[in-house]
Amino acid sequence: MLQRLGISLVYQLREKVISQILNLKKEEIDNFSSGNLASMLTNDTSALFHIISTTFPSFIISLISVIFMSITLFYLSLQLSIVLLILIPILWIIYFPLGKTLAKISFEIQNNIGKLTDFGHFISNKNEFIKVNLTRDFEYKKGMNLIKFLKNISKRQAKIFAIVTPFVSMLLIFSVLSVISYGLYLVKLDSLSIGSLIAYLTLFFQLINPLSELGTSISHFKGIEGASRRIEELLSNDNVECNKNNELDFKFNGIEFKNVSFSYKTSSMNVVVDPILKEINFTGNKGQLIAFVGPSGSGKTTLFSLIERLYTKFDGTIKIGNSSITEIPLNVLRSHIKYVIQDYPVFSATIRENLVYGLKNSFTDDELLRASELSNFRTVIDNLPNGLDTIILEDGISLSEGQKQRLAITRCFIADSSVLLLDEVTSALDAVSEKIVQNSINFLVKEQSKLILVNAHRLSTIRQADQIIFLDKGIITGKGTHEKLLNEHDMYRKFIATQF
Repeated sequence: MLQRLGISLVYQLREKVISQILNLKKEEIDNFSSGNLASMLTNDTSALFHIISTTFPSFIISLISVIFMSITLFYLSLQLSIVLLILIPILWIIYFPLGKTLAKISFEIQNNIGKLTDFGHFISNKNEFIKVNLTRDFEYKKGMNLIKFLKNISKRQAKIFAIVTPFVSMLLIFSVLSVISYGLYLVKLDSLSIGSLIAYLTLFFQLINPLSELGTSISHFKGIEGASRRIEELLSNDNVECNKNNELDFKFNGIEFKNVSFSYKTSSMNVVVDPILKEINFTGNKGQLIAFVGPSGSGKTTLFSLIERLYTKFDGTIKIGNSSITEIPLNVLRSHIKYVIQDYPVFSATIRENLVYGLKNSFTDDELLRASELSNFRTVIDNLPNGLDTIILEDGISLSEGQKQRLAITRCFIADSSVLLLDEVTSALDAVSEKIVQNSINFLVKEQSKLILVNAHRLSTIRQADQIIFLDKGIITGKGTHEKLLNEHDMYRKFIATQF
């Protein structure tokens, strides 16, 4: 029964961990490494499963045995049972401080298992990067340091268990000898019969094993405290997104930023962080293409993250339509906006599954192929052995960077949202594909009245924009058309000259 209970509890715990990871706000997720989160879901919950399914049943059985045997022993001889009253507190005195040490060691072990998971993911996924940069020895040393630390701290844990077990055994043996000696003394005084002494000793010998098991179980409970504390810290974090499927009569007609400032602030930061965006003001309406231009690190991608409400703590106001972005339910907001990020993830599945990922409507093959023509991805599909049913390898390694970008753009076109956020989506495209994508973007803006915001460095994209916003160190230093900024904005002119 306890085995089944353990399986059910760990299932529920893993469900809660998965839900929490998916629902935590981005500013909270930034506090964790991906390896530690993965380790909590697998290693920490597995350790708790072992405690619930194995150690806990042993603890219950031992506890029941100790209680009933102790009652019987007190019934047989109150005088001899005084030894038990001395023995049990001594055991607690031993295990209580020991438990704190084991809990600390366990916490360190689980944290470093998380780091090792991170490391394993890196050397597997970035194997090519490591090879071409000749950093095999560097990564090998880093890995050896991790596993050496785990080896040493695990030895400390094993040493504690190795010292405790014989010590407790010696204590129990001393208790047995004390009971025998005192029992013989009572027999000599005729306070106890020899038969009662034999009955008492027989039961007392049987008590030794569950008493020892009880102590071992308690130490294991303390040893697993590190894993449970990490999971508790994760699940107790209440800074989560509200993902209820709310309905709202929402009409999109534009985006407005009013005096928006933003800094990356996480609970792990103990320093003052300079704002990434400072007093941002602009308006974007339906049927416009707005390009954000500027040096790397000027806050262009961060601005897109605020529109998607990936970060919620900012100063100022962002309005979509007539509503503040904070008042719009997330499911409604994100259903109207499609965001193609720079490093668009492609997962191991068919082309079709990648294209319709997260989209609620069903699409025919003809609809998918028509959308792929807008991004020039149709030529890729036609050359694949199974067309839309071709399975892509992990991280899309069977596709080039340009092909992955075209896949991402195709999915964006399929979604048919009011707002498109395109973050450097043409950086890896060839000239032909770029021209087709540009024509498709123009069609969406002019014919379908979409609002498209692009973070771009390509001159062809910048030139076509209805409005160009130049960002430098988080500040808007210029707005206007390409020709206007060329004439009036020195930094833009230098930027164009440098780029092209």
